[in-house]
Formats: sequence, C-alpha cells, structure tokens
Amino acid sequence: MKRYFFLFFLLLLTMSAGSRAASKIRFYGFLSHSAPGKKLQAENWEFQKARGLNLFGAGLSLTPGLLQSNLTFFQTDYATAYDIQCGLRKNLFGLYYGKHGAITSSEKHEFLSPQYIGLSFDHSWGDLSIRIDSQYGFGTLTRVYVPIYLSHLLFSEEDQHYSLFLVAPQISYRLIRKLFLNVSIGIEKYSFMPETNLCWNVGLIFGDAYKRFFQSSRTINFDLPDVQDGAPLVRKPNIYLYPETAMQIDVSLFPQGHVTTSIPAYGDGWSVWAEPTGVLDGSYNFLFYEAQMPLTRPNAGWCVAANDLEPFFQEILHKYGFDENEIFDFLEYWLPILNEAPFYEIRPMTNETLDVICPISITPAPDNLLRLWLLFTPTDSHTELLQPTISFFDRNGFAVTEWGGALLE
Repeated sequence: MKRYFFLFFLLLLTMSAGSRAASKIRFYGFLSHSAPGKKLQAENWEFQKARGLNLFGAGLSLTPGLLQSNLTFFQTDYATAYDIQCGLRKNLFGLYYGKHGAITSSEKHEFLSPQYIGLSFDHSWGDLSIRIDSQYGFGTLTRVYVPIYLSHLLFSEEDQHYSLFLVAPQISYRLIRKLFLNVSIGIEKYSFMPETNLCWNVGLIFGDAYKRFFQSSRTINFDLPDVQDGAPLVRKPNIYLYPETAMQIDVSLFPQGHVTTSIPAYGDGWSVWAEPTGVLDGSYNFLFYEAQMPLTRPNAGWCVAANDLEPFFQEILHKYGFDENEIFDFLEYWLPILNEAPFYEIRPMTNETLDVICPISITPAPDNLLRLWLLFTPTDSHTELLQPTISFFDRNGFAVTEWGGALLE
C-alpha cells in the first residue's frame, strides 16, 4: 500500500508545486490508458500475451539549456514502474535515451522493460501541441513456463531478447490552465511478433505540460482458457519409454482438463516395467491416453495438401527425432482420419507448451524427453504460416518420446 500512497502524494503535489518550482523544473501527473489495437500474442508463446495497461503516476522534468530529462513513477495494473529519460533538445527537435521498467511485478505478469533511443519533433499553436516520436527499443523478457497455481512443479525460465520499433504522433490540448488532454496513436513492431500493430494512449496530464509520447507499456501474462464442455479432445498421445536398463518407471500427468481414456488404465498414474527396447510390462510398446483440455493454436505451422501428408509427416517427425516405429504408429493412426479436406493447417506444440497445459512427471527422470502434439485444422485452400523452428532430439541415455494430436474446427 505504501507505493500507492507515494504515487498519490506525487499526483497531488503537481497541482501546487508547478507554480512555485523554478522555471527549469516542471512537475506533472497523469492518468491514462495504454493499449494495443488488439491483443498481441508472441510467436510460439501460445499462452503468453502482451497487453496494454491502465496507468497513473507523476514525475518531474528538468530542462537546463539544451539538456532535457524526465523522471516518472507510475502505477499499472500489474506493477509499480518507472520511466527515466535524458537527451538534447534544440528548437523543434530532440534526441533522447530512456529506460522504463517495473519496480515490483507479480509472478504471473512479466513487465516489458526496454531501453530505448528516440527522435522527437514538437510544435505548438496556442493551447494545441503536437509531438511525433520515433523510437527503437530493446530489452529482455523472462519467460516463466508454468502458471502460479502449478508452482509446486519444477519448470524452467528463459530470457528472451526482443526489440521494438515505434512511431507515434501525439496531440496535447489545454483544457484549463493546469489540465491537458493527451491523445496518441502509435505504430509498433515487436521482434517477437509477425505483425506490425497499432497502439493508442489517451489520458489527462496535470500540472505543467509534459510533451512526450507515453510509452505503450506492456506486460506479458498467462492467458490459459478455462476447461469447458466441448473443449478439444487430444487424441492418442503415445508415450514411449526407453530406459538404458530394465526398470520400474512411474508416469503421472497433470492436464488442465481430464483424461478421458487410457491404456493401461491410468488411475492415479502408471507404474510399468520398461525394457531398453521400449516394451512395457512385457506386452505393449507405449502408454496411451486421450484428454479433453483447452488448446490455443500456435502462430507457426505448415499448410499441407491432404495428398502430401504421408511424406510430410515422415520428413517432419524424423526431423524432430522420432524413430521409424514411432513414425509408423503415427501414420497408421492419423492418415485415415485426415482425409476430409483438401488442405490441413498443422501447428506443433512441443515440450515448453505442453509442460504448461499438460505437465508430466516421470520417475526416475529421463535424460532426454521429446513431446510433440500436432493441431490439425482443415481448410479449403492453401494458407501461408510462419515456419516453426525444429530442434532435433537427442535420444541418448534414458529417452522418452510422446506424440499426439487434435483435430480442430
């Protein structure tokens, strides 16, 4: 609560401090909403999306001579944050460097915290001011693979570097002596997204005019849909176990839904005797289950003609690292099903995504684990999709593989 009182105090301070401050120091406060034109979903980050923010805060600007600097503190939906900027300004043009980031943030929301450099153009006509900013930003985002309610499981984190290009015109209009209406529309391109997007910001500025584009502050947060009746059915995931020596192996699943069928019976988990050849309990070659759970289509994938599916699957599954027997099982099951449309969009979900929606626990732990589900969407014509990145699987040591799929509407 202390940070809220601090920001509220700064906001009130702007109304009284502005008139008493030295001419080179200006105080301001603001209330605004920053948003993308649509929800921004990062490529291959199926359950993490960039979102706009509600903001309120305050700060000060210092402009001795050609130098200009701003220090802002603000509160967002998910974090208390700061924005610091310094640069040079002469006549109508400015050159600056800045950084904004989170002082506090929750485990479910990762604040996009870039550094940025920019050029600006300013001009005023009485109570109306216009500013155009062009920025290049760069930063690092830490991905957390598991929602907070699965934090008892062990999952990894990964630092993702990204860049941002932004061009944003801004209009500021004086409503009364110390109150300004500020509206801006920006064109932004994140390196982790395939599209260029439109963003916007609208707000009120209190105190002295603060002529700069409010950063289109973003967070990356988890967006797992709830399981509902009619959720997609993940068909026939097969789990293959290849220990280096014969041993008893326990396998448990934690799907964000429910297992509908399994062989052998799943119960509270499987416990099987596995041979290095992959034979389980002396009678079968894989663990089979099906599950109903929410699925979100990844951005990346392939569009393949139905007549070309067999050679396509043989090539792609081999690239992922499946062996001939596993590929044969896949083809035997899926080829008879995928014959009702001229084309199919095929989108892969691999370890990092499946560890969110359907975590798996294997004891003893395997040396290498490969999980691949393919989402099939029938279509009447060929469509262009982003090409996925395929990392080849190392089958050395105790190896476990899994394939499955879902036929979507």
